Amino acid sequence: MAKYDGWTYGETEALLNIIGGADVARKVLRGESKLTVVEIVPQPLLTLAGTVKVQPVNKLGVNEFFNENNSSVRISYVGDNFKEWFYGKEEEQPNANETVLRYHTLNRRSVDGPIIKELGGEDKVKVTLSHVAALMLEQSNGERGALLTNSYADIFYVHDVAVNVYWLGFGWYVVAYSVGDPGGWNAGGRVFSCDS
Repeated sequence: MAKYDGWTYGETEALLNIIGGADVARKVLRGESKLTVVEIVPQPLLTLAGTVKVQPVNKLGVNEFFNENNSSVRISYVGDNFKEWFYGKEEEQPNANETVLRYHTLNRRSVDGPIIKELGGEDKVKVTLSHVAALMLEQSNGERGALLTNSYADIFYVHDVAVNVYWLGFGWYVVAYSVGDPGGWNAGGRVFSCDS
């Protein structure tokens, strides 16, 4: 029975590569070199980047606002999933007060589950398309603001769907993915949630 039964040849090779190869390993074994192991504290998944006050759109016809012919916001593309899941719906918030949204920078690639968990669960991350529309109106032509304008994802969790709004050159792209989509989100994206 070996001392490290679960150890594989591939892991041995990877470790030798990390420390500088077989020659370095032999020097360590002969006492000619010394290795120091430093534990690396992992960076948190999300870092709070700021907050933004949003006055939700009182009455939002989803397909009237989120389309390429909207004269109020330069929208270049609306994805098929977004259309299928949201077109034909309306959001009404007649007495909607100003809402504070938090936005976090995604520090490493992740799928939705860990993001939602780190932000406090599904109830904490849910926002409305009225919030998304209000933010887009503030940056209708790609101006600087809470939304990123560098082609990175602005992620919103709306009705159990991950909505991604991103600026690409000359307009906003609006797409939607099922929460739990295995593709995940790249580091550098921004995740919005309610500040409550």
